Amino acid sequence: MTDPERWLAAARQFGIDLAKHAYLPVYGYANQYRRMKQRFLSDELFMYTLENAISEIIDASGLGVSLRFGMNEIFLLLPLRSNSRRPARDDIAERLRAAQADINKYVKITVSFMVSEPSSSPQDLKKHLKEMAESKDLRFYAKEGSLYRWQPFQAADEDIYKYYSEVSDELKHHLAEGASDKVDGALAKWKERFESRRYKAEEIRGFTIKLLSDIDLKYRSQQHFPNAYSAEMLHQTLLELESLDELFAYVRAFLAEKMEYVIRTALESQRCEIVEAKKYVRTHMAHKIGLDEVARKLHLNASHFSRIFKVETGETFIEFVTRVKMEQAQQYLLQTEKSIDQIAAMLGYDNTSYFIKVFKSFAGMSPVHYRKLK
Repeated sequence: MTDPERWLAAARQFGIDLAKHAYLPVYGYANQYRRMKQRFLSDELFMYTLENAISEIIDASGLGVSLRFGMNEIFLLLPLRSNSRRPARDDIAERLRAAQADINKYVKITVSFMVSEPSSSPQDLKKHLKEMAESKDLRFYAKEGSLYRWQPFQAADEDIYKYYSEVSDELKHHLAEGASDKVDGALAKWKERFESRRYKAEEIRGFTIKLLSDIDLKYRSQQHFPNAYSAEMLHQTLLELESLDELFAYVRAFLAEKMEYVIRTALESQRCEIVEAKKYVRTHMAHKIGLDEVARKLHLNASHFSRIFKVETGETFIEFVTRVKMEQAQQYLLQTEKSIDQIAAMLGYDNTSYFIKVFKSFAGMSPVHYRKLK
């Protein structure tokens, strides 16, 4: 800023007079931006509507000055006028909450505001506006329609991927059960954990892209649902989700769609006994699973169960169990650092040498060589 006086003179033309008042910088943005764009059919129409609504409330009422910063981003500069009845910041906070309520009422857009520190010089103002514009991680954790203060973001110092295998296994287990309530419970648990750890937004997005891509690939390979997603599409969609709440709502809808399709397809295409047998296998991967044991649980004669399973699926029950366990072993080898012994035990094999033999027969290479593919 080479000529502050010239800057101040230009600012006065916009109604900003730092010689008279300190100004409180506020960063405003609409929530559910992805959904809002779809509703208004274009970025420009949406932004025009939001800008006009804020201008009517802020500029026209004399509360302050609003300035468009980018798509879905507006800066407010609100003068801190003295008021004998109450502190100026309290008065501004009340006015901002009223503005949020009016915008929601009249144009059905929910807006959040991030408030910085008072600025009494062009240099202070530039510093505070820059801090807020770059606070994507702080904004990611803010609740919809909130009014909150800017503060430095303290990111977690641990690797988020240490939890990947646990999250992936838990969600896949509940999907195999068809238990939507358990999926919701698991998502709530992991959302709370991520909120408390405070990972960077890009780390959570990367984690989520990998998780949903893996789940999509797993069930698509089993012909439970068609290929409707790609890593590129997931990446683009998740980049547009600007908060943790939006991201987990998307994940919940993604998993609900998959679960509904899996259950419907399974029930339409196979006898209920086969559906139950497959569900049992997928939810008891850590155990030894025998044909006699599953037949008893289904109240069927073992020979009869073996015969109908082969007719319905085109593979024997033991072939199915082996295939499912080996597919899971492949995921563990590529996605985790667990040892071969640990993976064998997790899949119900108490003899690692036998597990390696079965895996090599299935994959055409040893677990050690398969892991080198990642």
